[in-house]
Amino acid sequence: MTDASTGSERAVNVPVIITLLLVILAILVSALSNSHPHGSSFQPPEKSTDRQVNQQDQLAAEKKAAAWEAECKKEVDEAMLPPDAKVVAENKRQAAINGNPVDFGGFKVSFIKAVAEKYGRYVTGVVTNNTDHAYRYVQVEINEYDKSLAVVGSTFANVDNLEAGEKWKFKALISEESATNFDIKNVTGW
Repeated sequence: MTDASTGSERAVNVPVIITLLLVILAILVSALSNSHPHGSSFQPPEKSTDRQVNQQDQLAAEKKAAAWEAECKKEVDEAMLPPDAKVVAENKRQAAINGNPVDFGGFKVSFIKAVAEKYGRYVTGVVTNNTDHAYRYVQVEINEYDKSLAVVGSTFANVDNLEAGEKWKFKALISEESATNFDIKNVTGW
């Protein structure tokens, strides 16, 4: 084989290779143009539709969460309102007067009433130690109210050595002439 014949074979093969490459390129261009986003057969990908649905779901969830949060805030706000002192005092007083014990963390108070004696008026009642241990000192604190249930004063009574399960009949001096109603505010012991 001569150099000329080798050169001519190369010359023949190059156009064939170029033709084949052009055919392959044409096929690829045709295939790509059918799936190209700017082509006539463009379809939005599924993720866009899913994204729209997810955004709608997220908006609905956010609205539901906001409504729930508003309802909770309303309940908390209502719970934070100070109770009507007149209603609370009267309910506790009536419960205790009727013998229904009012609980103060292990101490129960019942049978509250005002009594007049020779040297003054007193609030009386019964404190029961409903705990499992004895207390060296127990004190009952009482608010005094007038007829309109406005606070007009306070009083207290105390006792030493109240055993577990034991009852104490307390008697506290009423300090205000205008006091007609009474509310046990606290019972403490140590």
